[in-house]
Amino acid sequence: MKFAISVEFLGNGFCGFQSQKNNTAVQDYLNMAISKLLNENTKSVGAGRTDAGVNAVSMVAHFETDRSDLTENNVANGVNFWLNKLSAKCVVTAVKIVPDDFHARFSCNKRWYQYRILQRPAPPVLDSNKVAWFKNKIDFSTIQSSSKMFVGEHNFNSFRSSQCQAKSPVRTIDNIIVFQPNSDLIYINIIASSFLHNQIRHIVGALTDIASQKKSDRDIQLMLDNPHGIKNMTLAPASGLFFMEALYESLDFFIDDNVQSQRMKLLNL
Repeated sequence: MKFAISVEFLGNGFCGFQSQKNNTAVQDYLNMAISKLLNENTKSVGAGRTDAGVNAVSMVAHFETDRSDLTENNVANGVNFWLNKLSAKCVVTAVKIVPDDFHARFSCNKRWYQYRILQRPAPPVLDSNKVAWFKNKIDFSTIQSSSKMFVGEHNFNSFRSSQCQAKSPVRTIDNIIVFQPNSDLIYINIIASSFLHNQIRHIVGALTDIASQKKSDRDIQLMLDNPHGIKNMTLAPASGLFFMEALYESLDFFIDDNVQSQRMKLLNL
């Protein structure tokens, strides 16, 4: 049987989602919890990678087992039991039995990220690892208008890390929607089929630099037009970034109306 799971986690304390040698990745804890439940050595496969400190609302992963006696509820409750025993800051929020040809990474059509900015004099306490903090107000309308230059197909070589292993720096961003839940918060939603290492954090860094008048639209456009020029990009903090959802043709974990509404706007539905 093959199961797909939706995983929520707080990135603080993890080296990212993907398994690492030192066993501090979300995937390492998942693999340990699933193996404990199944009483067999099992490895999960995730929909994507995240940097250290990046959070997730719904990271999808799959795993396989020869056992046929497990239900979706058995898996959800069992994996969460062991994650709690391991004191991991992650939890399985949904489980679905999926066809044998389902693959968490390769079956994924789109990946949706959201970057959250808190702009107020006082630093965050309750949300200290869930937002990027700006002491002074930054211009929302500038971020909103400047974000449109990144939509579409571009060479993002200037907007990826030097450790990025992707063969091509060309990526297509389907849509970016910027909105304000309240006067202190700015949310930047970005959706695409795939991203480069640090691409979103560099895009957000560019947008906040423009809004803070450290850079201009022309500066950033030059980096898009001349991707092999000098790199001088601000890397936004990982704490503000959330992996919101992996989108599939035949798999849907979200039922929250607010999240569904945001997704439909991103997809222009």
